[in-house]
Order: sequence, then structure tokens, then C-alpha cells
Amino acid sequence: MDKFFFLLTFISIVAFLIGLFSPEKSLFWWGGERTRMLSAKVYATSFGVCFLIFIWYMPKNQTIIEKTARTAPDTTNKQTAKEIKDSLQKQAIVDSLYKISQEKIQKLLAEDTQSKSSQNQMEYIPRLTAVDVYLNLTNKGFSKTLGNYGGGLEYFCEQKTPEHSLDVQIIGEADDKIERIRATATYHSGNDYEDAKNFLAFVAGVTYKGARPQEASNWVRANVGQRVSTTIGGVTFSLAGEGNSVFTKMLTIEPAP
Repeated sequence: MDKFFFLLTFISIVAFLIGLFSPEKSLFWWGGERTRMLSAKVYATSFGVCFLIFIWYMPKNQTIIEKTARTAPDTTNKQTAKEIKDSLQKQAIVDSLYKISQEKIQKLLAEDTQSKSSQNQMEYIPRLTAVDVYLNLTNKGFSKTLGNYGGGLEYFCEQKTPEHSLDVQIIGEADDKIERIRATATYHSGNDYEDAKNFLAFVAGVTYKGARPQEASNWVRANVGQRVSTTIGGVTFSLAGEGNSVFTKMLTIEPAP
């Protein structure tokens, strides 16, 4: 029995490590969404319980029957009866620990599923696709490159001149699952405040479910130069920036918390 729980302990460690990099593989048996946090919770709990049970069983390598066969009847019978009683008590505790661990794992799985379900609508900018953003920019002469970002994708649109650098970063899990848009306007002369307003306001006019493009653009024009945020249609617009010798302003668009 101790070998069995040693094997389970080892498997839990391996699955925990795999889950840090690929929760889809470590939680292949789980029908819901597979995340690193869920994998860590499940296999950390499994490791702890299996390791405790393994330690508990280690002294039992020399069985009660073997001891009985090698000892004298009278004194040893009492000792054997005591050991049998202790063994049964230990077995009951082990069974109880196993039952508790299974209940805890099921509870963690249920909580994670419920949490993901309640937050699912907040993970992405609703009904916004990458092409909704970069097509407007490429039509104005911006370059476009596609790369990877944290296991997802990143579109980077850019326009550079001797006077300014304008860029837009579009980050998401997929083309139709956009998590964040970040627009940055840098004017080296520091005298193109209105141009920065117009560029950031243009980006703020993206269309998504619940969007109010004109309201978003007007808000940006009115607040460029301040570190402020607002929420429009379930999406947060945040402004930041600084201006010294290099004039830089930034707009971030992401799902409301």
C-alpha cells in the first residue's frame, strides 16, 4: 500500500509541474476550463494527502501476520491484538483523510468553474475583433506585424516620422478575443498636443458590443494630459502620459474589472 501512495505522490508532483506550463495536459480529465491556478490547487492538494498517507503506511512494511508467526503465543498475542487495533484505527484515519481530500478537490473544481463562469464575460472586450482595430489604422498608412504575447497573439501597428511615433498594440487570446488595446503617441517636438488628441480619440472610437464611439472619443479629447479612467459600455478607457522634452501620451482600452 505504501508503494501505491508513493506512486500517487510522484504522479502528483509531475502533474503539478506539467500544469505550470501546460494545464491542458495536466487536467486532461477535466471537462471545464483548464487553468494553471486550477491545476496547482488540485495537484498540490493531491500531493499533500498522498504524501501523508504514504508516510502513515511506511511503518507497516513488517506486517502483523509476520510478527505473529515469529513470536511466542502468550505475550505476543496481547501485543498483536493491540497492533491490530492500532492498525484498524490508522486505516480509519487514512480512509477519512482520503474522503476529505476528494471532497476538497471537488469543491475546488466547482469553485474554479463558478469563478470562470462569472468572470467569463469580463475577460475580453465584447464583440471586438482585431481587424476592427488594425484595418482602420492600415487604411491610414500604418504598418502591421503579428507576433506572440503570453501564449496569445499581438498585433502591432506603427507609423513613424521624424516628428512623431504613433503605435497601437492589440493583445488577445485570439482574433475575436481581444483583451487589451494600447495606443501611444510620442511627439519629439513636444508641440503637437492636438495631433496626439486626435490620434488617441481616433483609436478610442473602436466599435464593440455596448460601445459609444463618439462619447469615448470626446472623453479622450477632453482629458488627454491627465491620469484618469472612465468606463463606457463595460469597457475601461485609461489615459496616462508625461511631457518634457519628449511628449508622450498613452490610451489603454480593456474590459472593466
